[in-house]
Amino acid sequence: MAVPNGDHGSKDVYIVDDIVEGGRTFITLAKELRKQNVGKVYLIVSHGVFSQGDKEMKEYLDGVFTTDSFVSVKPVDHNFVQRIALCNILI
Repeated sequence: MAVPNGDHGSKDVYIVDDIVEGGRTFITLAKELRKQNVGKVYLIVSHGVFSQGDKEMKEYLDGVFTTDSFVSVKPVDHNFVQRIALCNILI
């Protein structure tokens, strides 16, 4: 995985995708981003499966935002993984 080289001025980065399964892709991406002078790194996904939990993700990401459209396979830290209720968005 490659991230464009450059000084990102310590700006926060938001990775947006539809599903996080185990998190390996996002961990790898966050590791690369950390080499490029970024601020905080957040993940925003519509569906959070978290089949591997969130322990390793917490080492490289500053937080995850997801909806309540999927119940996590493993328990997650709700201070790290913030769930947004779809009923609050769709109404």
